[in-house]
Amino acid sequence: ELDESAQIMIVEYSNGEHQAINLAPTIVKNGGGGFFESNILITTLKVGSKFKKNDPLAWNKDFFQNDPLNGCRMTMGTLSKVAIMSTYNTYEDATFITDKLSKAASSEMCFKKPVVLGKNSNVTSMVKVGDHIEIGDTLIQFDSSFEDESLNEFLSALSSDPRLEKEIMDSSKNNIRAKTAGVIEDIKIFSTVELGELSPSLRKIVKAYYNKINERKELLSKYDSKGTIMKCGMMITDTTGKVEPNKFGVIRGEKVEDSVLIEFYIKHAEPLEVGSKIA
Repeated sequence: ELDESAQIMIVEYSNGEHQAINLAPTIVKNGGGGFFESNILITTLKVGSKFKKNDPLAWNKDFFQNDPLNGCRMTMGTLSKVAIMSTYNTYEDATFITDKLSKAASSEMCFKKPVVLGKNSNVTSMVKVGDHIEIGDTLIQFDSSFEDESLNEFLSALSSDPRLEKEIMDSSKNNIRAKTAGVIEDIKIFSTVELGELSPSLRKIVKAYYNKINERKELLSKYDSKGTIMKCGMMITDTTGKVEPNKFGVIRGEKVEDSVLIEFYIKHAEPLEVGSKIA
């Protein structure tokens, strides 16, 4: 089975066992670089495809390429011509490169933008996974969260009025903008309160996120009803309910008390530039 919505492929072996392969982006931290990387597996298999032992099922396109004769092999990387010479302006270990090489040897990296919203916040706009953004574009815009529910309802009603919507959005203090251009690679959401306690607009966003995770769990449960954290060899790490912060009220490094933490992961290509290292 190949579910494009859940981004999961299920393969069945001759002994009846099933294996799940995650085709969705997996965001991992580059510990020494201060940024994140998105690992994505691709496949050429389709529903009904057969495979033999040691055949490649899925692979990372940046590290491997599928060779029909020899199976998956390591990619060569960027090939370039190099001239070794000494000039009067040679300085330490610096060198000149062409604009073409700078772009050809670029690396894709992700940067995380965390945003904490109070449970009563009214969200007026928010980007989606796959959206292309430029520097300064709005990631999410929301009204302040007040304890008085009637005040939140009043602000929500005002923002829904076409005559006042632009003025309210332009004057909003909670307009979180992107500092880098790129594509929204992933969005992760963590809530410290139940769905019923959230404002209608925020509840809709969190519920849609939970539904997507539950969709993946249901697909895996079709082939592995016993597993909880691990199903068909695939680990389930995303949560679909209230998350308890630590004793300091912190989740994933952010202060989140009676609030919702939304993490935006923006991916863009970083070319070779001043200070970059090449080998």
